[in-house]
Amino acid sequence: MREKQPGRGSNSQQTDDSAPKAASKQWKYCLFAFKWEFVACLVALISLAATALTLQPYINQPFPKWFSRKASLNTLISLYSLTFKSTILVVVASCLAQLQWVWFSSPESPHPLYDLTRYQDATRGPAGAFSLLWANKLHQPLVAVGALVTIVSMAVDPFMQQLIRAVDCSTEVQDAIASLPRTSLFELTDLEDVVIPNLQMAIYQGTFAPGSIDYGNCPTGNCSFDKPLLTLGYCSSCEDTTADLSFEYSCLHDDNKETTPSSPKDCPLHSIINVTSSLPSGLNMTATWNKTQINHPESTDRYDYIYETPYPLSILGYTWANEQAQSMQIDLLVGKSMFSEHSWDVTGGNKTASGCSSTANNATWYCRGYGAATCNLQPCVRAYSANISAGVVSEVLLYTSQPHLWGGGKEKVSDTHSVTRSLALLDTSCTNSSQNASLVQQGYELDSDSRWLAFNISSGIGTDKGEFDESSPFVRSLLKDECLYTFSSSYSSNIPDKLAELFSATLEAGALTMTLAGTGTTVSVSGYTGNPMLQHIYDQGRLDFDRIDSTFQNISEALTRYARLNGDDRNQTGPAHGAVHRYATCLEVRWSWIALPGVVGFLTVVLLVSVVVTTAEGGLPVWKSSILPFFFCYQGDAAGQNGEDVTDESEDVDEVDAMSEKAREQLVSFSGTKRMADQVY
Repeated sequence: MREKQPGRGSNSQQTDDSAPKAASKQWKYCLFAFKWEFVACLVALISLAATALTLQPYINQPFPKWFSRKASLNTLISLYSLTFKSTILVVVASCLAQLQWVWFSSPESPHPLYDLTRYQDATRGPAGAFSLLWANKLHQPLVAVGALVTIVSMAVDPFMQQLIRAVDCSTEVQDAIASLPRTSLFELTDLEDVVIPNLQMAIYQGTFAPGSIDYGNCPTGNCSFDKPLLTLGYCSSCEDTTADLSFEYSCLHDDNKETTPSSPKDCPLHSIINVTSSLPSGLNMTATWNKTQINHPESTDRYDYIYETPYPLSILGYTWANEQAQSMQIDLLVGKSMFSEHSWDVTGGNKTASGCSSTANNATWYCRGYGAATCNLQPCVRAYSANISAGVVSEVLLYTSQPHLWGGGKEKVSDTHSVTRSLALLDTSCTNSSQNASLVQQGYELDSDSRWLAFNISSGIGTDKGEFDESSPFVRSLLKDECLYTFSSSYSSNIPDKLAELFSATLEAGALTMTLAGTGTTVSVSGYTGNPMLQHIYDQGRLDFDRIDSTFQNISEALTRYARLNGDDRNQTGPAHGAVHRYATCLEVRWSWIALPGVVGFLTVVLLVSVVVTTAEGGLPVWKSSILPFFFCYQGDAAGQNGEDVTDESEDVDEVDAMSEKAREQLVSFSGTKRMADQVY
């Protein structure tokens, strides 16, 4: 055997001048040797990025038509996944193969020859990788990372397939437009005797059957409206004013002498009791009854209540809260009566049996038997958020304009004469700079803190300060831009008074029934006369404030609906436009499932860089998965068995390709295989 010559793997002394040059050469050598692994890493990362870029434009969108014609999206994702997984495994296998030389070159060498089998098996699949991981534990962290990546990479395909899912969704139809009625103008174009019954019908509809909204144009039955829908209409607000009630009691004796007791119970037998309930607005109701003692088989403590029918139960009246802005104040009064004084249920029986004996309930309208509420009903601008789903219109009230802030309306010019002009309100949030300049020129003061501005419209040429001619281009532009909201002068001068009269009504008991029983005398209502709306609110004496408030909200909604559908007969203001949607199968991307492939890709890059650094810094050759170095560099007892000792020649071989050339010249015979097997077994 010839004397061993220093080669690439030797630890011979290097001169100080040649060390940096050798290190640089080693780095270039390593980077060049791993060039295809870096390319494979780049391809893997590109395939992962391509997955995200392919899916991004279609997130929550219908599946593109070209998928169904050319290829399915799952097929494309599978292709990306296969490319990613294949290139990752190529890189990891190369790194594990190179790490075997790091292992056999470590200071702890020599190592069992069987470790070569473990490393070779680890490059071939998860089973070998698990075996190497189990044997190696964490002695070599890079080996553990490579083995784990090989094992976990088996889950890449199912994880990538879970990345997308088909879901039902709604998508916009580009060539269709949805609409909902709205109006900025309410004109009186029909005869008064037509409008009033229609308004009354709208009020009754809001009272008895508010129901669902049955208007709107939506071709597919599913539409959305991104902007708030602003429309002319009516608003209501109610307040419980029971505390403002005042009561007057009087007793008219059988000798026609009248006294004023502190309570109806203080009135003596055979007297007529009068109870008057009043509100500060002047609305009042008087209930009268008489009582005499009678004999009864079960008890002598019985009273026979004498009364006249119709017997008053409730009353509804109105005043003008703001006549200029045509805002109505509607008072509803359920005064004291013999029902409240004796805790009778108007349907029969005593209220104590209905839970009114408890402290928590005895202050309610029903248990108390009387109460009062004051509601305002006034013109306003209402803003809704709207959508149409499955053909059903849904609107939610967002906000309303400030009450009483209107220009025009009814104005007194003398004690005996008044003039009614168009009722108008301007939304300054939508006016442009040119329109604002015209407003300032006409004398209006624009306040950035106030959105709504009282606006004055004249029926002729606007010569007074703050007045604009209703037919002027400026007014028409404001209407077209949905900035101006107005009730025309023809409406303002005819309809509000007639509308208010609908809220002047009484409800009476047309028939009463007295019942004598062992538990006492009771009186019940067996028939009603009067206004149907008031009867609905009264609800057989079970009314409460919430019922009153919700009823007037429904009435204001019904009047608004009537204005939206009938106010602008000349179509001077348009409807609200929205987007039309249709049901489709959309792509849902669950990005959490790409986390595992992302981690696998990251660990692979870290592993490759670490292996290159370890190889370069350690001055090791890049032999990877080649087995030729074992034949050329093996120093064990079997070297040259049945072959030629080539150890010293191989010391100068620094490329696997060169070893391959040498290997073609070497002749090896394993004729002793049978004998070796017998020795092993």
